[in-house]
Parts: sequence; structure tokens; C-alpha cells
Amino acid sequence: MDLSNIHLHPNRQHPVRFRLQLRELGIQEYFSFDDAKSKKEALNSAVTRRDELLKIHRLRQSLGFKQLFSEKGLIKGLRLSVKVSKASLVLSLYNQQIGKREKFIKERVVTPENFDDAFFELLEDLIQLKGLTLDHQDKKLIKKIRMKYIRLCNELHETRIIPIKKEPSIKKYLEMPSLFSTDQKYVNGLRVTDKKKRGKSSFALRIKLGKGQVKEYVRFITKANFNSLFEEMVDLVAEHHDLTISDADQAALTKIKQRYRREFNKLEKAKG
Repeated sequence: MDLSNIHLHPNRQHPVRFRLQLRELGIQEYFSFDDAKSKKEALNSAVTRRDELLKIHRLRQSLGFKQLFSEKGLIKGLRLSVKVSKASLVLSLYNQQIGKREKFIKERVVTPENFDDAFFELLEDLIQLKGLTLDHQDKKLIKKIRMKYIRLCNELHETRIIPIKKEPSIKKYLEMPSLFSTDQKYVNGLRVTDKKKRGKSSFALRIKLGKGQVKEYVRFITKANFNSLFEEMVDLVAEHHDLTISDADQAALTKIKQRYRREFNKLEKAKG
């Protein structure tokens, strides 16, 4: 018999009752030897009461968790969506309470490869928010629901995300108020080319002005002016989109600049 939450009271040397203490429920009750007519009967009453309280608690928790399941067989408060601006899928967690506006908690960028990590992290957060516990049946149901999310993740990735990443057109970049291209590999609208003036490599930056008008900036590149011209092009994009370049952006720009430099070196090498 498990007596881990039933103790002699006030002490083991001179007890007069049993104390039932269920910390997770905030419950503390006493069972007097005199009231129960004997020490054994008092213990039996404490055990019976303990089992009854735990059973009710598990039932309430289980029912509470099942209320989180939507009619579509998904989990209320756990949503998978497409963020076109970042060319990514996002799993978001919202806390929904009856009579209150839902509250955004957090989100994770997901792919078919890392989906499980994000799913179980946000699910655990949701369970803690609701103060719920899972029994065996709940876990079986979660296993089925997880497969629905995975299928949805794969479908959205194939039909929405891959097409976005396969369309790195300058026009699409310029329609977005962003410093970086959709695939995060280039500066928005900026390319290295040698087509503007035969025999000369250049930065060509196209900025959309509205009503179908596009302004193009061209700067001829040399090894000596490469860094300063790159910074000039970045500043033009930031100014046009009214963007502030953060420390994280600067770190990304360092890597992106090397990509442009490799393309410039390739053009220069081709000239012999």
C-alpha cells in the first residue's frame, strides 16, 4: 500500500491522527484515531479519501485536455501557417480561455525535418499553461493528431514554401519591405552583373517606386571599392524601405557580402 502522502500526526512518537497531504492539489486533511474508533480504520479512511481525490483529479485533467481538441482533430491553440515574407512555415502557440481573447505565446519556424522538436516543445508549453496531465488515452490521441500536423506540414511545404523559394525574381524581392531576399541569401533587389557595360563588373540595384516604375542604380566594381560600394547599395535599400539595420542584420550581411564577392571574382576570372 502506497502511504507516501499519508503521515502520522503530530509526530511518529505520539500520533493521534493521520494527515493526508496532496501537494499537487493543495489538499491537506486529517483522520483522527478517536473519530474512526481505531488507528487501522483511520488509515483506511485516509487511503480511501486519497484514492477518491486522485481519481477525480485525473478525470478532470483528462476531460480538460480533451476540450483542447478541435472539430478538425487538431489542437486548439496550436496552429501551422505560412509566412510568405520569410518563405517559411511557422508553428504558433496561443492560449485560449473561455470568455477571453486568445493570447499569442510563442512560435517556431518549422520544416518537415525539425517539426517534431517544435511540436512537442509547444505542446508541453500548452499543457503547462492549462495545468493538465496526460493519461494513456490522451497520449494515444496525441500520437494520431501529430500525424495530421505532419501531413499538413509536408503539404504546405511542398505547395507553398518550395514554390516561393524557386521564384527568386528581382520583382518579387522589390515588392517586399525587407532588407534581404526571400531566401535570405541576397540583398533585396541587388545583383552583380557585367551586362551593364561590356567588360566591367557592376552592382545593379533595382528599387520599385510604385505605379510600375523601377529605379536602377549601377555602380562599377573594382577590388578596391567593392566593400564601400556594397555598403552604399545596402544603405539605399534600407533607406527606401525605411529599415533599421540591426546587429543580427549586420552579421547576416557579412556572409551575404562574401557571396557577392565570390560572384564578382567569378566574373573577373572569366575575363582572363
